[in-house]
Amino acid sequence: MLYDQLCAVVERHLPELIPVVGTASLFYFPKLPHDVLPKTYTEDKGQWYTDNFILPFPCICIEDPASLVILLDLVPEQIGIKNDRIFIEVVPFNAAAAGNFREADAEDAIGQEDLDFLNSFPHGTISISYGVIKDARFVMNNDRHSLKYNSQLSWTCVGNKQAMLISKEHYVQLAETDKLIFRKAATINTGISMQEIMYFTDPDNFIIEKRYPKLIARRAARKKGPKIARSQERSIYICMTKKEIEETFEPTTGPKQERKFKGRRRHYRTYRHERYKHLRKERGLSNNDPIRVVIPAVIPKDWKLEMHRGKQVYKIRLDI
Repeated sequence: MLYDQLCAVVERHLPELIPVVGTASLFYFPKLPHDVLPKTYTEDKGQWYTDNFILPFPCICIEDPASLVILLDLVPEQIGIKNDRIFIEVVPFNAAAAGNFREADAEDAIGQEDLDFLNSFPHGTISISYGVIKDARFVMNNDRHSLKYNSQLSWTCVGNKQAMLISKEHYVQLAETDKLIFRKAATINTGISMQEIMYFTDPDNFIIEKRYPKLIARRAARKKGPKIARSQERSIYICMTKKEIEETFEPTTGPKQERKFKGRRRHYRTYRHERYKHLRKERGLSNNDPIRVVIPAVIPKDWKLEMHRGKQVYKIRLDI
């Protein structure tokens, strides 16, 4: 995984990032984002994410076939898509991965010159960009909402396990046109990662924790080794729809094909109607503030929430 390449570079050349990379909860989005994620959202969905967008953990790392982005809250438990968040964006420098990037228009397309440039770097080379994603909001367009955002890029570096090819200090000296290329890529990939988080946290989808118990236990018992646990030594979170859960997990009673998964994950819900003004007054909110409540999880007793598949364990997490 790209996460493992990031760990190797950070351990050798960017030790100040070890606490962030090492504590980030790892999410994996296996599909190409532009094939799955919606281009626009309904007004209700846009308003729900505006009010209730939240990172499943204080610091998360989300990887897809094109890039990897770490997001963390500037203050604990930030709720709402408008809040600024720190990002670390990672892109592999190889032509094979370049083909996975979204080609939204001709300006974003990967051309032969770009592929030749990427292939000129040694194997395992990645770029790491650090900044803040800002001003995320939904914009109305033909009765649909699309996500817009800006970014403030602090630095970018390029390197591999053996050496840094472009250091943070060298980035400062780059021409503004070169900095713009890095900033644009970082902004696009970070924005896509936010949409992937929205996909993960949608109440209609479910987060599945996947882990190798023996490898995790082996690392815990080991006295020496890499400072950051690699992907197989930690939990990885993936997303499933209700239909995929019914096809993958087993009910405790009755034939599988006749059982429907009726579990519900914990999530937020907001109320804006005028009839809730007494609740706003009780909570000390203004008339424009939404009433946010937590809808508790429903755990179905007729389904196994954990299953073993070879050396892996899969668990339905209804609590996040």
